[in-house]
Amino acid sequence: MKLMQFKKVASATIASAMLLSCASCGLLGANKKEIIEAADTFADALVKQDAGKIVKLTNEKKDSDTAAELELLFDKSMYSDDQADFIDAVSDTITYEVDEGSVEADKEEASVDVVFTMVDYEKALDDDFEDIDGVLDALKDCDDTKEVTVTFEFEKDGDDWLISNLKDKAYGKLFDFYTYELDITPALAEMVEETSCWSGSYAIY
Repeated sequence: MKLMQFKKVASATIASAMLLSCASCGLLGANKKEIIEAADTFADALVKQDAGKIVKLTNEKKDSDTAAELELLFDKSMYSDDQADFIDAVSDTITYEVDEGSVEADKEEASVDVVFTMVDYEKALDDDFEDIDGVLDALKDCDDTKEVTVTFEFEKDGDDWLISNLKDKAYGKLFDFYTYELDITPALAEMVEETSCWSGSYAIY
């Protein structure tokens, strides 16, 4: 191949690569805002533990096993009063940030990392407690936090971007506190309902 022909072919190849790159950047730029907004909406639904809205923002069917499991997880009637109070207290500390620099997108699929931050309840409760009030006070006074990073994966459905990876274990990790076992040991005096004395010996009922 002559030098002039080689230069023309090389120039055409470079120009083609640049056009494809620009087209890709343009596509990402057009979709990035949509992905960030979709991620923000879904993260907010997760923080509020709104099972119905969560499922609606995904490609899961309303009657799927995953949707049913989510409804069951967030059903506070399934938990003791102490556990429900603990869940609410931890939930109130959850915040999130969408990592805009992590957005990846094409015409049909996209992903973005979202970092959730909450009180580090395991550190806060590294002690013995006599009642739920002590647990709640410890959570309130705790300055330690923990982060859970979840990668949201989307698929385009018409004009909407729907979450396509709700079964990912990272979502379960975000809600580990729902199954955290509280270590509450009431003081002995609170457990005693009645005492009787016979000849210097005590019976506890």
